[in-house]
Formats: sequence, structure tokens, C-alpha cells
Amino acid sequence: MKVPKSIRIAGHEIKIVYKDSLSSDGTPCVGLAFLSQDRIELARTIEGVPLSNDQLATAFLHEALHIISTLHSLAFNEKKVTALEVALYPFLHENKLKF
Repeated sequence: MKVPKSIRIAGHEIKIVYKDSLSSDGTPCVGLAFLSQDRIELARTIEGVPLSNDQLATAFLHEALHIISTLHSLAFNEKKVTALEVALYPFLHENKLKF
């Protein structure tokens, strides 16, 4: 899966921005979603190790699911977002689904 430069979710144009590294509350992470800024940030590396295309794609999907959850009042917690990411990514990737 190639991560796009931007996506549309429920009328929001969400830009995808790459950073050298990211952290959340001091803990390294691979992605962050900022709905108030219509932005997803993805890390190029985590603790100095470059991320693979698959890692970037799963991080992208994960952060997009956070935004979908918020915009559609689904109230998914981190555990549910991760479960959906783990289920959806192989489904989309292995079946080469493009909509």
C-alpha cells in the first residue's frame, strides 16, 4: 500500500506529513492524528531505525481509524483501533483491494 499525500474523511481533507521521528508523552511512536489540524503525522524512523513501507502503511491506517472514530462518534479506544488496524490491513493488502 502506498500512503497517499492526503485523504478525505467525512468532508475533511487530511494531509499526511512525514517527520524524522515522533513521540507521544515522551514515548516513541510511528504515527499521530491531529483532527483539529486535519493532519496525520508519520515517523520515518523509530529510535533511529527506518520504518518499512508496511509499517508506514499500518501506521497510516491506524491514525486514519482514529480520525474516522472521532468524526463518526464511534468512540473507539486504542485497543479497538489497533484491533481494526490488525484485521483490516492484511485484508486490504492481501486481496489487493483498491476502491
